[in-house]
Amino acid sequence: PLDGVCRVRLLFIGQKPDQADDAKKGDTGHRSASVSATESRPRAVGRRGHFRRGGPLPDSNHAAPSENAPSGGALGRPRRPGMKFPVSCLRQETKFTHNEQMNSDPLVQLNGVHRGFGRRGKVRPVLRGIDLEVAPGELVCLTGRSGAGKTTLLHIVSGLERADEGDVLLNGQDLNRLGESGRAGLRARTVGIVFQAFNLLEHLTVGENVMLPAAFLRGWKGNARDRAVEVLDRVGLGDRFESLPRVLSGGERQRVALARALFAVPALLICDEVTANLDLETAGEVVALIDSLRRDENIAVLAATHDEALVRLADRRLQLEDGLLR
Repeated sequence: PLDGVCRVRLLFIGQKPDQADDAKKGDTGHRSASVSATESRPRAVGRRGHFRRGGPLPDSNHAAPSENAPSGGALGRPRRPGMKFPVSCLRQETKFTHNEQMNSDPLVQLNGVHRGFGRRGKVRPVLRGIDLEVAPGELVCLTGRSGAGKTTLLHIVSGLERADEGDVLLNGQDLNRLGESGRAGLRARTVGIVFQAFNLLEHLTVGENVMLPAAFLRGWKGNARDRAVEVLDRVGLGDRFESLPRVLSGGERQRVALARALFAVPALLICDEVTANLDLETAGEVVALIDSLRRDENIAVLAATHDEALVRLADRRLQLEDGLLR
């Protein structure tokens, strides 16, 4: 059987893992002669396994594919030679919502968290015993000078980094007891992250960027295209599905990043200086959108920011100074 990395790559070129397993056993799986030459030459993978966009979308004038031709998969439309998310990538039958996952306990609990950087006897402490709780639906803003450790704290909460000391609980699960794959799985189901630099893949369309979590998320079942359209409509970019990031403004890019973070219905939204690269008017629109989303969807928000407009909307403002929250 194929390993996980090979399976992910096969999903991106539109071939199901079980088809690849059959091929290894001698089943060549020849396609019907009625499948067009374009369909038979997937162009999604370039050098070193990187995927790129394929040809134009099929239109209603094209003939229907034969029984052996690829199906629409999770996108709910005919395949084109580009990156796809087949139904096989949504492996389990359970569809999570954050309201089902949460209980009366705090969503985030940190007790005595320490983190430092350096080697041997030259460790520079950044966090010196952080205690923090975030309740479902609460907006908490972290403020402090640049380099104070706000991003490090956000990474520890989301499981991107390990604390050197202390307890870190996310949705009731102790991150210190989970391995890398366990933390990644919990993060995928529970946390949406919006970065300062947008982190969009420039060669993918807006819709494909938003659908990226579906390729790596276990325990989610649904139509990836429909969900992407839904969250793009929610952030006001429903008409930008087929656009490339390079034609978007800074505010639109940040809203695409926000839509991607909301794709898997997270319980916690982590925002790291989301308005730092935006002008004042656009930043105000993004702040209002975040506040509206957390009220309507009951999403907890933990944000590192210097934006006073966002801070004024917060339930709590915490200052990170000398490795402690004040």
